[in-house]
Amino acid sequence: MPETGKPVWLYQHTGFIMREHVENVELYKPGGYHPIDIGDAITNGEDSYTVAHKLGHGGFSTVWLLKRTRKNSPLSVGTHTA
Repeated sequence: MPETGKPVWLYQHTGFIMREHVENVELYKPGGYHPIDIGDAITNGEDSYTVAHKLGHGGFSTVWLLKRTRKNSPLSVGTHTA
């Protein structure tokens, strides 16, 4: 356990460190979480958005903060597991 007293897990096959209050990276797979990265572009018809920040996650979804490219207005979107 690190000095902070919070548990940390290392996923040997990925090299990623799992910290408390972060979703399990092994759940990013078909039937699980949809992989989205900060900076990704998402388009919907004529509108396009850039992923700016991850707001949170739960057992079945992740919520992201998007910024509309043309109007620079914020929007949140939730992605659900399959």
